[in-house]
Amino acid sequence: MKNFIYTCFLVLFVIAFNSCDGDSFSQVVEIDVPVHDPRPVLELQVEAGQERELGLLLTNSKGILDPESTYDIPRDAEVVMYRNSEVFANLAFSEQTFRYEAFLDDPFPDQGGDTYLLEVNLPAFGLVQVSQTMPVKPMVENATYEREGTIDPGGSRVDELIVDIVDQEPGRTNYYGLNLFQVFYNIDPATGDTIQVSRGRVYLDTNDPLLTYGTRYDLIFNDDIFSAGTYQARCFTYYSVDDNFDLEVYLYQLTEDAFLYARSFEQYQNAIDNPFAEPVTVHSNVPNGYGVFTLTNKDVYRIEN
Repeated sequence: MKNFIYTCFLVLFVIAFNSCDGDSFSQVVEIDVPVHDPRPVLELQVEAGQERELGLLLTNSKGILDPESTYDIPRDAEVVMYRNSEVFANLAFSEQTFRYEAFLDDPFPDQGGDTYLLEVNLPAFGLVQVSQTMPVKPMVENATYEREGTIDPGGSRVDELIVDIVDQEPGRTNYYGLNLFQVFYNIDPATGDTIQVSRGRVYLDTNDPLLTYGTRYDLIFNDDIFSAGTYQARCFTYYSVDDNFDLEVYLYQLTEDAFLYARSFEQYQNAIDNPFAEPVTVHSNVPNGYGVFTLTNKDVYRIEN
């Protein structure tokens, strides 16, 4: 009986020993990455009222294993923007910025409902067309800023911003972004006149689960909860605001593509180097390509100190 036990033990030991080679506990799986098919990539985000120029980034996509040198910035593309089917701007390549640019004589129009078509003709990819409709101008009914007016998730007192928003298009889903700026005035000591006005970003956070974070905007949200009514967005900031300067609330009305891009790009950035985060696909509205062309309208409400 004892010999039988020893024999069984020896057999189990040999099996275990042979199974414990280098590959037995390996979690490395080789994957054949398919050959990447390059596609056009463009990025142009336009804000109503913006001045000086439009700047379009234009390049191509690359595979995950491709070297950086596979990026190409074409210099011979034909880029035209149309407004309501009429030519609005011709964009030309700039060797200084490596973007396609068009200089504006007037601020970009804020007329809601106007349709803009971005047409890019690339020798390597053919014609790419992306269309957007300018959102209507949003409306801030009132805004207040109170020092230590609320608490953060950790229980500390922080300054609170409350913004009352009026739905301008009842019956449809609208998308919003929210930023806060402190206004600085450079005064001529001799005359007392304002010779320069600058703005500094005051970064916002929130306890409101209906508000989320978005690239380019501190907070983004839609009006599904207050369509045909008003909504009070409650935010807070850790920033120390100077009592001697005014504040400006920027309320943006976004196209759906602008909203989805801002949200997904923020999620993508937060997932980088996070082993527990799920992969994030950044939103694109470029047919057979990547990137975005978006439009944004805005209302500015000043809180005077």
